Amino acid sequence: VESLCMACEQQGKTNILPIEIPHFGRVVVMAFECDECGYRSNEVKEASEIRPLGVRYLLHVQKREDLNRQVIKSSFASIALPSLDFEIPPPAQRGSLNTVEGFLMRAQEDLNK
Repeated sequence: VESLCMACEQQGKTNILPIEIPHFGRVVVMAFECDECGYRSNEVKEASEIRPLGVRYLLHVQKREDLNRQVIKSSFASIALPSLDFEIPPPAQRGSLNTVEGFLMRAQEDLNK
């Protein structure tokens, strides 16, 4: 789909892919890329009904490989690290598919801005 680039205001392309993720539900993955300026963005949106009470997942990181686990963070989810008294709130990094390490690296980049 032709889309307006938010960085340079030229035309870019958005690829849209609806998929079903086991234990999560239906999502729509949107990947935007601008050939003019090279800007790229990705977003994951829920396409199924949101569960009224939500779901809580707890991951104990005990070895390096645990940081490579893939996570989908919806616009309603937060990622908390109680031992560090740190939280990535719902509006931050919304609609993202990343690894645990990827979310933490992005949070660090955002804090350094």
